[in-house]
Amino acid sequence: MKKDLTRGLVGVKLGKKQIPDREIDTDSLQRAIAYYEHDPKFRSLMMLLATTGLRLNEVITPKWKDLYIDSVRKKHYVRTETKRHGVRHALISS
Repeated sequence: MKKDLTRGLVGVKLGKKQIPDREIDTDSLQRAIAYYEHDPKFRSLMMLLATTGLRLNEVITPKWKDLYIDSVRKKHYVRTETKRHGVRHALISS
């Protein structure tokens, strides 16, 4: 589109208290993981999201080459792009 559709619209500004809390509590997470006990792909995805703190897009966009081992610490990491186009190195728990 060549025409700016947002022209004339007022931006939305929310205070910190108005932004909803998007964290999931431990009990809810454990129930969800137990519910998907027979779906190993979804269960693994939920566990990965919960243990790394990564966003879904940060999990699904990296390539195999972005997974690496830190030989000094002997830990696995994934290199991923953040929401604001930064680079993040997230620890993958084993």
